[in-house]
Amino acid sequence: KRTFLSRLYTPELTLYSAPAHLFAHYARVANAAAAYEHAARIAHLCLNLTDEHFDGLRLPDEMAPWAKLFPAFNQQRDRGFAFAVVCSNLQPWGDGRDVREWLDAALLASGLPDAATVMTQALAAMSSDMQGRKDFPFDVTEDYMLELGIEVAKSRAGNPLFGPSYSLRALGLVPPAVDAEGELIEWPRSKFDFSRFDPEQMVTLDFSLEGYVRNLLKGCR
Repeated sequence: KRTFLSRLYTPELTLYSAPAHLFAHYARVANAAAAYEHAARIAHLCLNLTDEHFDGLRLPDEMAPWAKLFPAFNQQRDRGFAFAVVCSNLQPWGDGRDVREWLDAALLASGLPDAATVMTQALAAMSSDMQGRKDFPFDVTEDYMLELGIEVAKSRAGNPLFGPSYSLRALGLVPPAVDAEGELIEWPRSKFDFSRFDPEQMVTLDFSLEGYVRNLLKGCR
C-alpha cells in the first residue's frame, strides 16, 4: 500500500496527480483509480474547448476568491482553469450515477455545452485548421498530425480512455516514442507514416527550441 500511495505523491507526476487530487476533492472520490479515470474525462473535454467556449464560462460562488483573476484566465483561454471550474461544479460522485449525465450537469453549470457538443465543435475547429498549402517545410508534418488528431478525437468521442492497443485497433497505428536513452520505439504492426513525420527530427527541433528559450530567458535576466 505504501508503494502504491508513493506513486500518487511522486513529484515528477505532479502534472497528472494535481488535477486528479483537485477532482477527488470536489467529487468526494477516495478511490485513486476512479479519480484518475474521471479526471481524465474532464481534462480531455477541457483540452478540447474552443476559444469561443470561454465566452460563456461562469465562475462558481465557491471560487469567488479568484474573481479578480477570472477575466485574465478567460482571456488567456486557460484550459487548466476551466478544469478547476468544471470540477468545482461537480456533484459528489456515487456508484450508480450515469457518468455522462453527471459530467454534463457540471459542464452546463459552468456555462459550457454538454460533452457531445464540446467534441462536435472541437472536431469542426480542427477540420477548419487543416492546411491546403505546402510552402513551409513542416506543413506536411502539421497536416499529418492534424489528420491523426481528428481521427483520434472521433474515436475518443465515445470513450476518452484511449491507449496504444485501442489506437492500433481504431486507427491501425500507434505513434512512435523515444525512450530515456534517445532510442526510437516503434509499435509492431503500426502503419505510422515516417515519411510525413520524422520523430528524431522533431525531438531535435524541440530540444533546440528549449535551449533557445532558456538562453533567451537567461539573457533577459
